[in-house]
Formats: sequence, structure tokens, C-alpha cells
Amino acid sequence: MLDPVLPIAMYLFIGYFFKLFVKDHSHALVDFVIYFSLPAMVFIKIYPLKLDLEILNLIFMFNTIIIANLFLCYFIGKFFKFDKKTLATFIVVGAFGNTSFIGFSYIDAFYGSDYVVYALIYDLFGSFLLVVSIGTIIINWGSGQHVNFKAMIRKVIFSLLLLCFL
Repeated sequence: MLDPVLPIAMYLFIGYFFKLFVKDHSHALVDFVIYFSLPAMVFIKIYPLKLDLEILNLIFMFNTIIIANLFLCYFIGKFFKFDKKTLATFIVVGAFGNTSFIGFSYIDAFYGSDYVVYALIYDLFGSFLLVVSIGTIIINWGSGQHVNFKAMIRKVIFSLLLLCFL
């Protein structure tokens, strides 16, 4: 049972250990993952996938769950009487997860590499699009800033992940 999880846990522990004692170089790694690894995975895994009604139903289900979670986090935050900035932070952190960096490893470890494609679909059409659109609106609302819809649309359209899918 722990066989697939043990290497992931060890890597997380080693990474945390090095972060304590070594200067933080995570920015270069994050850039590599976002601008190279994830687009490459999208191209390799999703390109041969046949886009049918089952996949579209998954995308609809993912978005429905995330939006329901947004509302749930909003009402929980209102119940606890969070101020506007804390409420916006709570909604974004509660509704959106870090599915790419850790989630793909767990999917691969538990179910195999054939199922990573479903995690990619969730990340691309569920999490990513909603974080960039609704997440940006919520963050700007919480900080009292104006939403730049033009920049938000540009960020979605010219995303490497979306371009690799097309």
C-alpha cells in the first residue's frame, strides 16, 4: 500500500530538508515545470486522446464541483464573518488545489501513467481555466483592485497548456 507513496514522500522530505539549509532555487524549477514539463505532458498525453462525450462530461463535472466548492467556501467564510481579504483568500485556497505538482505524482503512483491524462484534463479544463478567470476575479475583489478582463483573457488564450492542447 505504501510502496507507491513512499518515493513521493521521500522526495517531498528531501526537498523540504534542502529548503531549510540551502538557498531557495525553486523559482527555476517552477518555471521549468510550467513552461516545459506540463506543456510537454499535455502534448504527449492528451494529443492521442479522442475527445468524446465522456471527456466532455468529465470537464462539466470537474467545473461543477469546483464552482460548488467556491460557493461552499464563500458561505463558510461568511458564517465565520471573515473580512473581505480573508474571505477571498479562503475561497481561492479552499476551492482550488495544487493538482499539478503533487497530484500527478499520486495519480501515477496509485493508478498508473494511463490515468494521468484525466488529471491533465482536470488541471487544464477544470482547475486552470477557473483559477485564471474566476480566481483572478475573486483575488482582485478581495484586494479591492479592478479586474483587467483583457489581460485575463489574453492569459487564458496564450497559455502554453491550452496551446499544446489545440
